[in-house]
Amino acid sequence: METMEACKPNKKQSSKSSFMSDVVTSPIITHDMQKRVIESIACIRERIGSLPNVKKLAYAPKGQLMTIWTYVDKHDPDTLRSIYKEEQYIMETFGDLRFDFTVIFDPKSKAPNSFITELLK
Repeated sequence: METMEACKPNKKQSSKSSFMSDVVTSPIITHDMQKRVIESIACIRERIGSLPNVKKLAYAPKGQLMTIWTYVDKHDPDTLRSIYKEEQYIMETFGDLRFDFTVIFDPKSKAPNSFITELLK
């Protein structure tokens, strides 16, 4: 099964973005690995970005490591369970990459300048 087939959104996205044009991957990884990094970002956007209460995503690919910050406006167990479930799915789907996920409870706070940030709602 193709990775993107396995990475269907958990609900319909309302808008599209040109986020992939902002992704710069390391020249020290192979072309195939660069493709996997871009696919993983698309999956993160589709699956985590479409969850209720997720307001912003920020990510920083560095080689095979993906650092992802998910910004939410509510600190409740249901929101966190949904996010953690999708993070687990992404780690299993893209087992050849490493992920560092963080949930930020203030959607107005800024990510470091090295991150690509995408407002969702």
